[in-house]
Order: sequence, then structure tokens, then C-alpha cells
Amino acid sequence: SHIKILDKFGVNYSFLANVINSYNNFKKLSDIYEELANLESNKKNHIDEIKNDIKLLENLNLEKNEHNQLIKKRNLMAQYEKIFLAVNSIYNIFDDEGENLLTKIAKNINILESALIDSERVDEIKQLILSLNTIQIEGKDTVQNILRLKDNFTFNQKDLDSIEQRLFDISTLARRFKVQPEQLSDILLKLNEELKSFDHNFENIKKIRIKLDLAKKKYEEYSIVLSQERKKVAKYLQEKINIELSPLKLEGAFFNINIINKEKTKWNSDGADIIKFLVRLNKGSDEGEIHKVSSGGELSRLMLAINLVIAQSLNRKTLIFDEVDSGVSGAVSEAIGIRLLDLSNYQQVFTVTHLPQVAARGNKHFRAIKHESNGIAYTGVKELNKLERAEEIAKMISGNVVTEEAMLLSNKLLKN
Repeated sequence: SHIKILDKFGVNYSFLANVINSYNNFKKLSDIYEELANLESNKKNHIDEIKNDIKLLENLNLEKNEHNQLIKKRNLMAQYEKIFLAVNSIYNIFDDEGENLLTKIAKNINILESALIDSERVDEIKQLILSLNTIQIEGKDTVQNILRLKDNFTFNQKDLDSIEQRLFDISTLARRFKVQPEQLSDILLKLNEELKSFDHNFENIKKIRIKLDLAKKKYEEYSIVLSQERKKVAKYLQEKINIELSPLKLEGAFFNINIINKEKTKWNSDGADIIKFLVRLNKGSDEGEIHKVSSGGELSRLMLAINLVIAQSLNRKTLIFDEVDSGVSGAVSEAIGIRLLDLSNYQQVFTVTHLPQVAARGNKHFRAIKHESNGIAYTGVKELNKLERAEEIAKMISGNVVTEEAMLLSNKLLKN
């Protein structure tokens, strides 16, 4: 058989799996290390920020319920003028032009007491005297309270400014931490706890670095092994594919696998190699990558040669060869037909051909048809039966007029 079995060369597909797995592990550890390294570099700045916030809160020295008390005091001071006028008016009632209200009450109590013997309504007068005495006693206390209030309740603009500044400082920090002023004490406790536990939130970066270095070393070792194996297989493939080119009338063609090392920074899950499949279709022409070579019969035969070598190493798929026999005849077309038949044992093969030697090798034969209907052209394919197939191959041999000799040769090709 012309099919070359790549697996028999000893290719171990675990080489690539090892590279992929080790690269993924290395990449994962690399990402973790990078994240930790960034955290480590930002650690000092973060700690400084926490310490600064703690200092601000400690300097504020906010007492429990102080904010609410300051607001009440500020509101009271804002109403100072009204309160002072009211207190002063009350005081003036008690102290009217040098002879205050309590003195007048005392005089009249004395008059009532001296006239008590002559009064016919003694009980009512006694009760009145008792009430007036009570007013006099309580009035003295009230006057003392008013005097104290007048002395102590004085308006000082500096005090109001100081309260306003204190409230501003509290509100500024509350906005900074996005909390209510009463919650600033909780923020201080939280920051102190975070500062204490900060060092415990980071994994030991040295241990991660050791793991990362080991993972990198293993990945590089696997990549080097994969590269070596690739070069071995490349040499094998190159030799076997080039052997197939001459029978396919590609004597001047040369297939070359070029493997070069990437820069280390560009190594990835594919390994350390840049692989190019190069071909020179004619002597004297430049090499070019297969996918950049113009399509045509030559390229189809080149792909046939490649697939012949690697057929059993590929997953099952459908291969389509268009005009693979273009520009060839005779023994070359026979060689192409045999190779396509061999290839069909491992992959599904469709071939577009005009050569009887190739068409006769197929397991099934379809003819392209074209017809017009209502001014519209239609194309399609028709599967041929045994007789139709023999006639179609005969037409390939002799043209539209099928001769007896052509039919005999057609049946002979089909029998072979």
C-alpha cells in the first residue's frame, strides 16, 4: 500500500499534551504570582492609607453622641437673640424701676397682716397671705435663676464658629468613609482590625515563586522535547512526501518543513516552535507556504501526496480533490487513481476528474449535469448505474461518440 502510517514511526502524542498541561499550569501560577506581586508592591501604600485614615479619626476624637449634641447647641445659639429678649422681659417684670415685684408683694402682705383683725373675712385673707408668701418665696428663686441665666447665657460668635468647624470636620470624614457621623467610631475599629490582620491576607510570595520557577522549568523541558520530536517527524514526513511527488508528475517539486524556535517570550501552549510547511512546485522557483501557493492541479497532487502519508494519523474526514489529474495522462493518471483508492480506505474521498483511469477506481460515479428550464440554468449531479458508468468512462476515452473499442477498454478498467 502507498499509505504511510505515521504512528508506526513512534510518534507519542503525549508530548504535545505535556506541553499544553505544563503551560497551563505555568500560566496559572504566573497569573497568581503577578497578582500577588502587584499586591505586594501596593501593600505599603495601602498600609499608609489605612494609617492615615486611622490618624484622621483619632485626631477627630469623636465622643459618643457628640454630633447630635453639637447640632442641638448650634440650633440653640442660632435662637440666642429671641431667648435673651424673652428672659430680659421677664426679669424686667420682677424688677420695675428700682422697686421690684417681690418688694411690692411683701409690702402688701404686711398691710394685710396688720389689717387682719378688722376684717370680716379672715379665712380668705389668711389664704391669700399664704399664696402671696409662696409667690414671694418662689419668686426669689425664679429671679436668681433669671440672673444666672442672664450671666451665663451669653452669645459668643467664636463659640458658634468653633461648633460649625467641628460639625464640618465630622461631616467631612463621614463623607470620606461614606457613613453617617455616628458610625465613624465603628470605622475606626474596623481600620485598626484590618491593619492588624493585613499581613495575614497575603500568601507567601516566595513559595509561589518557587512553584512558578519549577512549573516554568518543566514547561520548557517539555517544549524542548516536543521540538526535538517535531524535527524527527518533520524529517520523516518530508522524506516520505517527497517520494510520492515524482509518481504524481511533480518531479520538480520539493516539500520542506521548516521548524524554527520562537523568542522565549512568545512560547505558548503550542510549544517553542514556529512551523512552516513550504513547497517549491517547479525547479528554479522560490519556496512558499502551502496556503500561499496558487491553487490548481499541481497543488491538488501535492495535497494528495501529503494525505497519502498522514491518512491514518488524521481523524475521519472528507477530502475533495478538484482536477487532481490536470495536465497528466497515461501512467501518471494510473498512479493517481491507485493512490486515491488507497486513500479512500482511511478517508472519504471525492474526486473531480476527466481521466478514465481515475474515474474507474471510484466506488461510486456521479456525473455533473446542467440544463435550462424557463430560461434559468440549473446544475446538479446524478449517480450512475453500472451501464451508465461504463458509457461515461467510454466517453472519457473516445469522446461523445462511444466506440466499441472504448466500451471494451472502459469495462476492462472497471473490472480492474
